[in-house]
Amino acid sequence: MSLKLFITGTDTGIGKTYISIGLLNAFQQLGYSTIGFKPIAAGAVKKNNILCNQDAIDLNTASSIKLDYHHTNPIVFEPFISPNIAATQAGVKLSLNELISKSQHTINYPCDILLTEGAGGWLQPLNESEALMDFVSYHQMKIILVVGIRLGCINHALLTYQSIKQTHLPIVGWLANCFEINELEPAGVINTLQQWLEVPYLGMVPHQKKPEEYLQMNQLLHQCSITG
Repeated sequence: MSLKLFITGTDTGIGKTYISIGLLNAFQQLGYSTIGFKPIAAGAVKKNNILCNQDAIDLNTASSIKLDYHHTNPIVFEPFISPNIAATQAGVKLSLNELISKSQHTINYPCDILLTEGAGGWLQPLNESEALMDFVSYHQMKIILVVGIRLGCINHALLTYQSIKQTHLPIVGWLANCFEINELEPAGVINTLQQWLEVPYLGMVPHQKKPEEYLQMNQLLHQCSITG
């Protein structure tokens, strides 16, 4: 049975894919087979007449098990906007049941680590009453919170953490991604978050450095009850 991890973040554009690729690399270095999965995405271009999201392509490239694109990213929209808005513009009704159905092949594919990357932040809507977090809850995935270190991220991180906590889903840890080179006090921000976030700290990735070289994988493996 696969270890199912869900990567969420404090916002869009804070490095979820970058960190996810680092995690895939780190797991593979430890000998685990991996699949990177992007169940829903918005922001795509046509390649060989197939609408493709670059994040999903990058996740599949970094995986040890390569799946066909429509299994890596079963729901994709062209505009780079919130997926629920893109669906409305396309005349499509997103639903949790549809997302579950279109994800079954990948969710059930044999591998050691199934790493699923979210779209946007934790409370990304699918429609007026369902959200992507309902998909995470349905599959009882373990959650990693990526905090993009920038002005305002403390509030975003604490709000996201509190929202996840209310679902009673397991949060195996959080990590800091220093994706903005001009952040003035990353150490102070990280120290504050360590005091307030009641889950393990999995490391800090410096600006433009390889995440797999900085992630505290022993801590993560311990939290996931697997051995390295």
